[in-house]
Amino acid sequence: MRMFVSLSLVAYALGATPALAADGMYRGIPATAPSNANFVTRSTMWHCDDGACTAAHDGQRDLVMCQLLARKVGRLESFAVDGAAMDADALTKCNGHAR
Repeated sequence: MRMFVSLSLVAYALGATPALAADGMYRGIPATAPSNANFVTRSTMWHCDDGACTAAHDGQRDLVMCQLLARKVGRLESFAVDGAAMDADALTKCNGHAR
């Protein structure tokens, strides 16, 4: 019984990790700290803290979300979706919309 419970806990822990990643997050690192810690772009609520701005992944195109953030906070050092960093070319396109 003890072994079954331990294996169940391990299986739950391993299974929970992908589920959390599937929820998804956008994460942008602005070159300079934004003046507002909380703001909305279109219908996405952003929260900026400790040098990063985050929002729930809401199914919009990744480049569009990056551009909306750049318009609001200025040039971004990096932008990631679900933990995967945007490549340099896409980030350059994104920053073309920076304020």
